[in-house]
Amino acid sequence: MIARFRPKRRSEDGAAAVELALVLPILLLLVFGIISFGIIFAQQLAVNNGVRQGVRSAVVAGNITQQTCGQVLSSIQSASGPTIGMSTGDVKVQVQRVPSTGPPFNCFTAATKTATGANINKRVCAEGTGVEASIKATSEYETKLLTGLPFMTSPTFTLTATAVYRCEFSS
Repeated sequence: MIARFRPKRRSEDGAAAVELALVLPILLLLVFGIISFGIIFAQQLAVNNGVRQGVRSAVVAGNITQQTCGQVLSSIQSASGPTIGMSTGDVKVQVQRVPSTGPPFNCFTAATKTATGANINKRVCAEGTGVEASIKATSEYETKLLTGLPFMTSPTFTLTATAVYRCEFSS
């Protein structure tokens, strides 16, 4: 007689599957977001290191071989990677000499940012002017999320880095 008054217990057989179906998309989005952020952060570090190392190698006293616009460009591009999903040839570089007096000298046009034209063999640090100068280089790299997002187009990010170093020698 006491057994008749007890409430019946409901079965919870499918509850775990429903909870997993609700939580799994959010969890996967979070995990792949963290992975994508890590990859883009690694690419930004590579661009920063490349522009800093490339310009520094051009201005260090005694390193006369790395002074032309083309050599600085190739030095920056080679020092920029490679890292995950990044091609060093796609790194766009703008190099200019900034004298203490007078206008700056651009190695390449800002639109192309590639090593072409008559300025490729120009020396960026010293041309016998006796004027102190610095080298300023800016790198740009366009990247997308490698993991992608469902039902969305992958956004494009432009990673930029700038380095300015004073020339330590003159000709």
